[in-house]
Amino acid sequence: MRDQPAPRPMRLLAWISSVATLLLVEMGFVVTFTNSGQGCGGSWPLCKGQFIPDIAFHPLIEFSHRALAAIISVLVVGLAIWVWRRRQVAVERYLAAVAVLFILVQAAIGAADVISPESAPVLALHFGFALIALAATSLLAVALSQRQVPTGALPLGLRWLSVVLFIYLYLAVYLGAFVAHQNAGVACLTWPLCTVTPRASQLPLVQLDEVHRAVAIGLFVLVVLTVLLARRSRATRPDAYRAAHVALGMVLLQIVSGVVLVLSHIATWAVLIHVGLVSILFVAIGYLLVAALISGSDGVRETS
Repeated sequence: MRDQPAPRPMRLLAWISSVATLLLVEMGFVVTFTNSGQGCGGSWPLCKGQFIPDIAFHPLIEFSHRALAAIISVLVVGLAIWVWRRRQVAVERYLAAVAVLFILVQAAIGAADVISPESAPVLALHFGFALIALAATSLLAVALSQRQVPTGALPLGLRWLSVVLFIYLYLAVYLGAFVAHQNAGVACLTWPLCTVTPRASQLPLVQLDEVHRAVAIGLFVLVVLTVLLARRSRATRPDAYRAAHVALGMVLLQIVSGVVLVLSHIATWAVLIHVGLVSILFVAIGYLLVAALISGSDGVRETS
């Protein structure tokens, strides 16, 4: 016998936390593309030693991002405690624990970057951890809203492909964030290839951006393969079938938004659309990963 859907207040808190985490991910790129990362100087958690920052653009952007991160940390930790105390479905508990871990880790990296600015690779890692926190929080909200945890077995091929796809997506996301923090996107503002001969100093940035575009095409191929395999489980695991198609829709929109991003000369609004789409894609593929990990398992519930 499985738990009924979680109480409405718990479900509401989970959805609020997931939407807020998505907003936090978006705000992180607002901070980056408005050069507001040092808007509060090198002090943390205060802004230039003040609880309320000066009324100025960069301090307000940076402090708003920090404040939202603090609020989300409280919400997610509170939600996780509630889930662990009141729910017996193991996958819900695991998702709650992962959400707390990565919310706190990405917040710690953000704080460290303020106090001692880090390199682009570390900042890209910060984005990747934030997406894992978003996926865990969003999938927890989905799980809490389900009448029962789907347990029909996925085909072995789909299970393995879901794992490979998630790892590939994480690496693609990391590369994209690295490109953004290196400001490599502005080195090639034509699509699909760079048709303008770059200066010698910009050649590594152009090559980095072109690798990112090639990786995006590889991601599309993997998602298409996942959809084809998921169709075999349409009757037994309709949830996985739907998640695969959501992933396909998001990866197509992601490619289109990448073109728009280039043609807009890396406008902030285009960046936010691009990041929002990849965030939803990450959640959809995260769902497939969780489905693969618990496929056919009887251990989705805690034993008493």
